[in-house]
Amino acid sequence: MRARLGLANANIPTEFEGFTEEIVADWLALGVRALALHFLGRHEEVVERGAALRARLNERDIEVVQYSGVNANLVHPSEEVRALALDSVRRAIPAAQQLGARMILSGAGSTSPDHTEAFYGPAAANYTDETAERLVDGLRRIAPMIEDAGLQYAIECHQLTTMRSPAVVREILDAVDSPAVFANFDPVNLLDSSYAVLTSADRIPEMVRTIGPRYASTTHVKDAAVLNDLVCRTIEVPPGQGVIDAADIFRAAAEIPAEATMALIIEHLNPADFRGAVDYVLARAADVGVEWV
Repeated sequence: MRARLGLANANIPTEFEGFTEEIVADWLALGVRALALHFLGRHEEVVERGAALRARLNERDIEVVQYSGVNANLVHPSEEVRALALDSVRRAIPAAQQLGARMILSGAGSTSPDHTEAFYGPAAANYTDETAERLVDGLRRIAPMIEDAGLQYAIECHQLTTMRSPAVVREILDAVDSPAVFANFDPVNLLDSSYAVLTSADRIPEMVRTIGPRYASTTHVKDAAVLNDLVCRTIEVPPGQGVIDAADIFRAAAEIPAEATMALIIEHLNPADFRGAVDYVLARAADVGVEWV
């Protein structure tokens, strides 16, 4: 598989002034050629300043792949909340374009009363047919805007949300049936039990077999650990610190029939100690023949 090494979080600034020559040189030394950027919903500022940042990064062969910070809640029962979600996507489109991003990334949202504080907040209503119908309707409304802009819209799937399993993800995206609306491949998010985490080598390929062409050309790379607690508890950890072999993620990602070069984006890393995770990813990628471009 030909791929671009990417980062989300880690030492990526959330202010434009933070993109110094020193930090760009650091990414180049690590082999990073793709970024997922999050400016905390400041879309208008990104419209004004994004093109200049894009030019600086492109000069060093670094691509902005994902533009996040949208948090479009398309599943909430309130029409007002869903209208705000659509407006957030509209405002994010020119920002993503100025950065040259391939796609806008957002989760589905939640029906939880705490959804403004916890975008992935757990709620039983997240799993109902009615909620799934609201999500399909919202994505159908977004699709023409995204298509006209020449972008993609990638849904971050997660066990706590309506996009909770490979079968449900495929069903919803088939119902939307847009050439611009995809799922982001983030296998750890769909490992919904300790058993699933411990049998991830079997689960991860099944995700790709089920969702297949509905996946975008982006993979989030992270890990999970199972704690010795009662009731059993799983937590997300940096790559190499849990029980998931990153090579299983890479082999599965290689089977995604995406047109663009796959971006393998290491996610949720501490700015102070992320380099060990990058080293681990590079080592396991080399073991399975990933070619970095």
